[in-house]
Amino acid sequence: MNRRDFIVNSCAACISVTALSTMVSSCQSTRYISGSIINDGLLVKKDEFEMKKGDKISYRSFIVIRNDT
Repeated sequence: MNRRDFIVNSCAACISVTALSTMVSSCQSTRYISGSIINDGLLVKKDEFEMKKGDKISYRSFIVIRNDT
């Protein structure tokens, strides 16, 4: 493999990984909520992680918390 082929393949791999990670992360819904800062911690209700689909309850891996203070 010569230098030019290596650079082209490396760039293609980087672009592919970036595009793939964007597509995979967009499959899961992101929940945006407001949280409260109390003393030195962040207070979030436990049920903010719940996702209800019909009768089934599943849990989100993460949520995004916004605070305007």
